[in-house]
Amino acid sequence: MEQPSEMVMGFYEFCIQHIQNLRERPKIAKILGEAYTFEQAFWIHVVGMALCTWDDDSEDEIKLSEVFRVYLTIYRNDIVKNMGTEDELLFIKILKDKYDTANKIYENEDSRRVGLHLAQLALGEEVNIIRLVLAELDILSFAPSVFPIPFRLVKDI
Repeated sequence: MEQPSEMVMGFYEFCIQHIQNLRERPKIAKILGEAYTFEQAFWIHVVGMALCTWDDDSEDEIKLSEVFRVYLTIYRNDIVKNMGTEDELLFIKILKDKYDTANKIYENEDSRRVGLHLAQLALGEEVNIIRLVLAELDILSFAPSVFPIPFRLVKDI
């Protein structure tokens, strides 16, 4: 496997930092009784990233497949350590499906329900409503907070 570019490594660091920031908030931990798990923070970040605006004028480009490989690397390093090649391909498909679904929800859903449906996409429907509402706020506030992401996104998959 080829060595990731410096730009992809920077994107990896950005993702890891944001996932850690989601987990390390004492107010959230106090409200929930515990912070988000790493996996919950991971999926909140994935869904939030799907809503982000990318800088179409940037000379630095990143392929959507590279974005998904970064998420695969994070997931494999921090959540499921023993993942076979077949599982990796399935996971990339899951990421693509969540990415596409998040965009469809954001574009087509009733604005009063968008956040809740995005939170359910990230965490599932069997999650405590307080956790869902907090995830909703995190997802909807993420995209504007990093506007625009300083890469030109190339949708290669």
